[in-house]
Amino acid sequence: MGPESKSENFRSNRLPLYALTRVRHLNEYIRHYEPLSYPTEKIHQSHLRSKRSVVHNNVVNIHFNAHSRDFHIRLKRDLSTFSDNLVIEGPSGEIEDMDTSHIYEGHLVGESNSYVFGSISDGVFHGKIVSPHSGAWYIERAHYYFPHHAINESLHSVMYHENDVIDPYANIRNGDSSGCGITEEVAEWMSKVQNSAEIFPYQSSSSIPHKNFTINNNINTGSSRAWESPSHKYTKEANILNHRRTTRATRPKEENRNT
Repeated sequence: MGPESKSENFRSNRLPLYALTRVRHLNEYIRHYEPLSYPTEKIHQSHLRSKRSVVHNNVVNIHFNAHSRDFHIRLKRDLSTFSDNLVIEGPSGEIEDMDTSHIYEGHLVGESNSYVFGSISDGVFHGKIVSPHSGAWYIERAHYYFPHHAINESLHSVMYHENDVIDPYANIRNGDSSGCGITEEVAEWMSKVQNSAEIFPYQSSSSIPHKNFTINNNINTGSSRAWESPSHKYTKEANILNHRRTTRATRPKEENRNT
């Protein structure tokens, strides 16, 4: 066998880079993630300059390596998500200031048609990267999954690919996929209540958790943060540790005028 054929045979038998990476399970829904540990101070200073800029064209560059590849993100402040006429009304009816300077959008340098959006807080990016070549990547703050004492410069974010997001209970559901997760058992109970004058308490046929059910001890299920909606993760409050959550309502300025 000549040198060329040996080289070709070696290349054909090589494992993909992903297979050579140690698998890290984040929870039962995310089967593989990698921690991010890029320096945050320079990014924080770039964010402050962009926030003070009156021309709104300052860029923030973020470089890091994860999942066996280099990422170079170039971001600008997102000025289109929220309308200039938006008013934030507090729980007591008072008008509150709205700061959207932490929201960014941009792209991967060197990849046309790529798109990046999310937020920056304390020099840490939190959002989504969409690549036309490798798909979608998600970056989240580590404190959503790990206790506060574990968060440091070597673990401030986690990153995972869309292909590693799974539904471990997909095979045990009996309901129609288009029925908002309602099983036949629940639908039968709802029909029974609707067609009767009595209210029947719902009793599930399964009194114990599924045998494959696992609890991630790293997640504080007693915290309100564990139950936030996905969109809340991109707000400034969600990216500040130990923040105090308040309920807010929005309405256009035109409706805020006295009549």
